[in-house]
Amino acid sequence: MDGTPASYYVRQSVAGKHKWHIHFEGGGWCFSLYECKYRAGNSLGSSSQYPECGNEFKYSTAYFSRDASENPGLHDFNVVIVKYCDGGSFLGMADRVYEDRTLYFRGSKILRSVLDELIHLHGLGSAEEVVVSGVSAGGLSVIHSIDLIARKIRSYSMRNVFSISGLIDSSFFMDFYGYSYGNPRFNGEFPSLLRGVYDLMGVSEARSLLESCTNAHIDDPSTCMLPVQALPYVTSPLFIIQSIYDSWQLHRILGAPIYFSNLTSSDFW
Repeated sequence: MDGTPASYYVRQSVAGKHKWHIHFEGGGWCFSLYECKYRAGNSLGSSSQYPECGNEFKYSTAYFSRDASENPGLHDFNVVIVKYCDGGSFLGMADRVYEDRTLYFRGSKILRSVLDELIHLHGLGSAEEVVVSGVSAGGLSVIHSIDLIARKIRSYSMRNVFSISGLIDSSFFMDFYGYSYGNPRFNGEFPSLLRGVYDLMGVSEARSLLESCTNAHIDDPSTCMLPVQALPYVTSPLFIIQSIYDSWQLHRILGAPIYFSNLTSSDFW
């Protein structure tokens, strides 16, 4: 977002040469130029402090593990982690000037450029099996990009057999206008804020939302920013992980108190 280069990390596999796991990081969004200017000064908007080698493979979730007993489905895959620094789920294509700074919303171009490099430089074009995953805001990237990724790989594929599936983790954000006593930043208006990213970051110009969804919502294509609206138009198979007690959504969308670790489900419903 600050003009520094986009980044991704690759961990090659010998045993699973033709298997690929592409993961989009999460990290929320910025909903105004003011917020985006602040974000451009940290790791969610700049690659200036990223390490040369990715420690991301060490953090984390079991689906990056090389241990077959912990991660039986994906342990021998080539793994790609696409760093999240555009603030808009890799959907935008616009430059905006705010105060003394230009903000670069180039998520759509970043995504396509990463795919091109993976295909031409790292062997993604010979993939037989691909899993595309994302957490939180990264899951929204999966929803809107997995069919594009499938088309891209198939157009270069050197293999007779190719399969692709998606994994979205904690990304089923509700199309729900919550209560005014929620998080002040959201104030019960999360769907409107997410749809506002459509104009703020030039998502329309990027044409990065699912075309079948925007055609169905021709009067307001920004509706397709919301997962519940876009999911019916995804043609690739998706596996959805979503907790009914998602603390982020409980607080920011439904307006539940921020300190609710001792509460039970009856306090929310």
